[in-house]
Amino acid sequence: MANLIDSIDERTKLTGTNHLEVLLSSPGTNDETGRNEVFGINVFKVREVLNIPEITTAPEVPEGVEGFVSLRGDMVPIINL
Repeated sequence: MANLIDSIDERTKLTGTNHLEVLLSSPGTNDETGRNEVFGINVFKVREVLNIPEITTAPEVPEGVEGFVSLRGDMVPIINL
């Protein structure tokens, strides 16, 4: 347990330095360009990482809205960027 706390302390001390930790995600290959895409986000902006839940579709939603998922009792829209 001490190692986990030490690791968290070490990461939180990155504030004020020019160090950055990034969570990378690779959704796959872009059908239009054929390139393997990789996206990154600052780990301090990530609340949690989940497996993809079942997406519920809805009628008459704007283009780009894939549907909705239930996340801890809240309906969250899934947007195709």
